[in-house]
Amino acid sequence: MLPRRRFHRTVFFIAGLYNIGWGLYSVYDPQWLFRFSGLPLLNHPQVFACLAMVVGLYGIVYFEVARAPERGWILAAVGISRKGSWSNRVGEAHLGRHLAGVNNRSMPFERFHLVDSVLALSFRCMAEFQKRLIDMTATKLSKSMTVGQFENGYWYATELRRFADSIGIPSANKLRKDELEKAIVTFLKTGKTKLPTRRSLTKTGVKDSEKGLSLELPIVNYTNNKETKTFLEQEARKLVPNLKRKSGARYRLNRWREEQLTRGLKITYKDLVKRYAELNQTEGSFTKIPHPRYINFLAEFLANEKGATREEGIRAWKQLKRMDLPKTYRAWAKCRSK
Repeated sequence: MLPRRRFHRTVFFIAGLYNIGWGLYSVYDPQWLFRFSGLPLLNHPQVFACLAMVVGLYGIVYFEVARAPERGWILAAVGISRKGSWSNRVGEAHLGRHLAGVNNRSMPFERFHLVDSVLALSFRCMAEFQKRLIDMTATKLSKSMTVGQFENGYWYATELRRFADSIGIPSANKLRKDELEKAIVTFLKTGKTKLPTRRSLTKTGVKDSEKGLSLELPIVNYTNNKETKTFLEQEARKLVPNLKRKSGARYRLNRWREEQLTRGLKITYKDLVKRYAELNQTEGSFTKIPHPRYINFLAEFLANEKGATREEGIRAWKQLKRMDLPKTYRAWAKCRSK
């Protein structure tokens, strides 16, 4: 008689229910696990549905072990060898030893362990294949991708520069990330490469900071370095002694400066200091930048998720970056609610 026969039957019966339930639901909705874990959604979910069918079939195997555990050692070995952690495999190997222990151990533990190791290796290969399949089907920057695929992806500036350079966008290595994205979208829509900005991308001559920064100095060769930032802060506080730095003010100051110079207007550092002080005194929040950005996502996340912390917002953003969705809080919330 198998030791603790009733216990083993119960465990494998529950395991059978779990596997069949997991498999059926994953066939019905192959993307649920990827949404839940924050992984990129599959471009070919049918592959995962097929794997889910295999997992569901293990439920039938477990039901057979539960029906006749004395004869179920090989089925148990196949099922439990799927587990990845060493501790699980060792514990389940001992369970297999009990199942194989009828009539003075009809199957030695060493032989069971060999079967377990071989099958575990097989399933590790399957898992690696699945991982590589996901990597292969993930959307990558290419000339044939759609605008939707591009906008739903998250691309680092280095990736964008390499791609922009490969399709012939002029001065790609001197463009900001938002400018690179704008140029690539234009290319995907029209097939033409076009410089996305009229601002000067070439700087020659002595830097303004090397001339000696002063309020009357015309802005010619601006450098966004520590010295310049300190000068702006100090001079702005002379205008407004208790001035507090507002998040987003410096970004908007740089865009304002570029806009003035692009229009051919001559401005001095006095104009820049005055504008910086005005921006820092803006009441309420700045108008959101139209392009979906981390800063917009985090602001909406903290405003809508009751009691949420900044750290939780950052984790949510990192999940969204890996998902095939628009990079907005609305898209993230809609996906999480499914």
